[in-house]
Amino acid sequence: MSGFRASNYPTPPTSTLDEKPDKDTGLTLNMGNDKTSMMSNSSISRTYEAYNSKDFQKWQFKQAKILRERGKAEDMDREKSYIESMIRTVMRGYICHREVDEYSDCLVRRKLVDSSDLARAGPALNTRLAEQFCKSEVATYRQCMESKLNYETIVEAAIGHTCCDDLKVDMVICLEKHSEDRKAQETHCMRDYYSLMRCGLNNMFDEYWRKVSGFGTADEMHLYEVEQDHFKKQAVSKMKSRYGD
Repeated sequence: MSGFRASNYPTPPTSTLDEKPDKDTGLTLNMGNDKTSMMSNSSISRTYEAYNSKDFQKWQFKQAKILRERGKAEDMDREKSYIESMIRTVMRGYICHREVDEYSDCLVRRKLVDSSDLARAGPALNTRLAEQFCKSEVATYRQCMESKLNYETIVEAAIGHTCCDDLKVDMVICLEKHSEDRKAQETHCMRDYYSLMRCGLNNMFDEYWRKVSGFGTADEMHLYEVEQDHFKKQAVSKMKSRYGD
């Protein structure tokens, strides 16, 4: 697998401060402010009764597959751009969240952004103003985001994500098949590598988002029920339009 070590992946792109920051690593998740579930307690007991249903489990499997495929593109350059964007996003969430918080706090303190806007959309602002009024925070944030070690840490974590073990096996098989030729590895195995990276990064961000939003099984079940109700309503509507009321 020497041809695809993180150190051989493109060097970290220079971070732009107009991107929306999301948030240590071990890799551990920083909870920040705890948020409550969208569901009421009265709904939870009913929800868990259906949790082990085969239909719900099939739905979960479908959602996991959709998550793995997010960012897939026929154009390899487009897929590469997605992966690099997700690396930066996940790096902000898992490693550079303290720098993001300090940077964001400075923006609010200097009245460059409103705190409510910051919470909703992230610190999109004029970079020159940020560098002028939050110089040390900007420098610390950039140093974290442009760290080669941090970049490689995220790449290695994505490659090793347990939800993507089958894709890792596919990549290893391809690499071993073309082990005598480095160029052949890059030609024939890059698609497998991208698939593995997308899967790992998407799952890492999903875990981060669930942690900071408090989104749990009860909420997942609620979404499943809403989707089923929608399909039922569609079916009834089609029947009515076809056969009349």
